[in-house]
Amino acid sequence: MSLVFDVRASLGDRPGVHALLVGVSGYRHLPPRDQPSGPYDLKQLSSAATSTLRLFEWLQAHRDALPLPLATCRLLLTPSAGEAAAHPSALAATRRHVERALRDWRRDARSHADGMTLFYFAGHGIQRSRDNTVLLLEEFAEPDSPVLEQAIELQNIFQGMAPSPQAGPIARQQVYFIDTCRVLPDVLKNFEHLSAPAVFDVELVSEDNRCAPIFQAALPGTKAYGRLNETSLFCEALLAGLDGRAATPGDGPETNEHVQWVVSVSSLSRMLVDHFKRLASEPEGVEQTVTLGGQILEDLMLHQLLAPPSADLTLEVDPLAAVAHARVNVVNALGQPTADFPHPLSPYPLTRQLEAGYYTIGATIDPPHPQFVGCPGRPMLLTPPRRTYRLRVSP
Repeated sequence: MSLVFDVRASLGDRPGVHALLVGVSGYRHLPPRDQPSGPYDLKQLSSAATSTLRLFEWLQAHRDALPLPLATCRLLLTPSAGEAAAHPSALAATRRHVERALRDWRRDARSHADGMTLFYFAGHGIQRSRDNTVLLLEEFAEPDSPVLEQAIELQNIFQGMAPSPQAGPIARQQVYFIDTCRVLPDVLKNFEHLSAPAVFDVELVSEDNRCAPIFQAALPGTKAYGRLNETSLFCEALLAGLDGRAATPGDGPETNEHVQWVVSVSSLSRMLVDHFKRLASEPEGVEQTVTLGGQILEDLMLHQLLAPPSADLTLEVDPLAAVAHARVNVVNALGQPTADFPHPLSPYPLTRQLEAGYYTIGATIDPPHPQFVGCPGRPMLLTPPRRTYRLRVSP
């Protein structure tokens, strides 16, 4: 079975999160990375299975800090030869195994309308149309078989997870992470019509009240990237975001001393877009853009942090000529000074990683200088991943 985590018995009739994670790096019929590409211009991967295993480990470690308790997790992995990704209970990510896991996952999702589902796929993907990514499974490119026989269409999964007039309600909160390229190999442009066998029969739905965001690791027509025998760039950023780099103040009671920090769909999306823009601007950076689609009726919470996250605070002085004279004071919400800001600020502008939260920031002019005046302390909320604060000390 693909079921590697199951606490439904202890949850009873309470709603929970049902996760299905699929990672395919080793493709039986695709060439190794060090050999020429075959007719599909695709090779073995080196990070998909590792990324999937890392997300599973994260879910296990944070199972009580999700919007609902983690109830079940299904895991399917096909690692490449160079990956260490392994789990004693995980099935290989074949078409038959993934299809069975999807149907079992949907059955669990129908146990409670107030439940939540999470789907993650890492591996090769192709884009047949603007709205439909095709997920390629372990046996893709099997000789003498239809091209997409060993594949599954994301659109069929998404539509098959809608509320059913026949089968009844389903978890209204659904989150999809698709960690694939979205290109179409030239050889596939020669076919009049290609489709993967359906996993679900899609019913006509009178009211689809799901909140079901879909995060995709790449724009249509572009590639997603990974690190050799490590995680994909998308998974690396996703885990950093869930761990706090995408944290935002929650809706709970807030005081100067305490802020409830959560990661939501909107905060994660903003963080991922910013993260990949910065990657692209670096020397030898990669061009990759995360997109957010699906059906978003509300801003779902994905993770409630048990402790404040870290954030980068960059301090600047205006005008620049005052840097040598400005003694910056940073005080936390408890009135304790933060001593890690030298006088003068060096290197400039100075960036420090602090615990997110409220700070009071001001500056005095030391030694006194007729062209500059002190800047009284003002409160500010430092939020991840970074904030720049400019102290104006001109008269």
